[in-house]
Amino acid sequence: MKTKPKTLKPLLYILLALTLTFTFSLQVKATSSPTFYWSPQVAFKLPATNTIVKFADWAYFDSFSWDKWQASKITFNNLLVGSGSALSSLCLSSPNTDITILSANSESVKLNLADTDSILQVWNLDVKTVKIGGNYFTKDDFFVSYSEWQACSQDCVFQNETLTAIKAVSSTTVTLGLTSPEATFPVIGEGTTATWHFRADTHTINDILGYRIDETASSSDAYDTVSTEGASITYYGVRVWIVHENGALDELTDGEPAAIVSRNQDGVGLQSATWNCPGYNNLIDAIMIKVYQKFGTEEWNLRATFITENSLLIKLPEATWTFTYYTERHYMSELDSGVTFSTLYWGGNYQTKVQLQISEPAFYELMLWKLWKGDILGFLMLPYSWILGFTAYSIVFLLPLGIVLYNRLEDATATLIALLLIGGFTGGLIGALVPASGLRLCWILFVLGIAALLYRLIRG
Repeated sequence: MKTKPKTLKPLLYILLALTLTFTFSLQVKATSSPTFYWSPQVAFKLPATNTIVKFADWAYFDSFSWDKWQASKITFNNLLVGSGSALSSLCLSSPNTDITILSANSESVKLNLADTDSILQVWNLDVKTVKIGGNYFTKDDFFVSYSEWQACSQDCVFQNETLTAIKAVSSTTVTLGLTSPEATFPVIGEGTTATWHFRADTHTINDILGYRIDETASSSDAYDTVSTEGASITYYGVRVWIVHENGALDELTDGEPAAIVSRNQDGVGLQSATWNCPGYNNLIDAIMIKVYQKFGTEEWNLRATFITENSLLIKLPEATWTFTYYTERHYMSELDSGVTFSTLYWGGNYQTKVQLQISEPAFYELMLWKLWKGDILGFLMLPYSWILGFTAYSIVFLLPLGIVLYNRLEDATATLIALLLIGGFTGGLIGALVPASGLRLCWILFVLGIAALLYRLIRG
């Protein structure tokens, strides 16, 4: 006679309790905060080359040092500009241009050079990728001969054990990637036209709070109004970022608002402007668009942040994007010396939106992406789930597994709990194997597993 495994079922209940504990527990991230908070008004001069190094925003760092009295390079220790974790050290120099640090963390550093056809030198930092404007370089593209790099008349990068030298000809914006580059798969076929509406409802994606971007407009609307003394022209423009799963940002625009519209007389209604997207050849998790406004020659000010859902898994071909804004300018001369009001409306019937080109990946591109992410089961299941979706995951994986477990455990409740542990969670080691097509079934299994656990606990 077959004997039931008495010790296996209690173990399953213990595993379930532990899994629920880890699933719903708070995660606390340890960080090391830099000591000093430096204003963007502070600049650092390198006397040897008469160049200036400064920050575009408030910067955190512990200390800084020059290499000598007549300094040719400067080092910032434990540096953070913007979000993320601090970069342990950044040493910069340039023989022929001023440098503005736009952002800096342990994953990337973004800089703006005062001139094109300039040289940027980065010391004692393992730079893995360099982006100059729309040109992207990995270590495979770096020169190893300094003389050959000097002879290059285009965007190019040289690297040895201590120095990364960058020649920026086409653009003044340089981004240093400090993590291994993402897998890149070619875009197959031409892009398709999509229209994304700026909605009035908000959500949080990859720790970024913003108004929702979606293919359908929201039923509600929203607006933002700003004013200035006197009669003034008003401008609106946008900046566009790729948002990665870990919250890291990669800007597609050149550090300044693009697709700019203006009003120098009173009026209200739709205005359109275009921006040439340089393209993005990796699978995209989310896209963020920020809208800026300014009066006359004043500085640009952020007025609203919009962000898509995550897990878009699309690519962007080189294409022209058309932004449409619903704006209003109103000048009131009867208020003291006069006041100009500028308003941006979105959501509802206002039709503030962007028309763009996107490229949908083929299923085998998604297979390669899943393989690169370590989702082996998703890689193997995708050809089936691409055709059958939710049904394939149930029939091909969970049903046979359930039969095997039931034959082993001879208990329906224990079988449900085992399926819950193996296929019902989307986090952790086991959850990494669950394809996206099985997420709905995961939640069904989750509810059934909780019900089974409560039933067993009540019965004693």
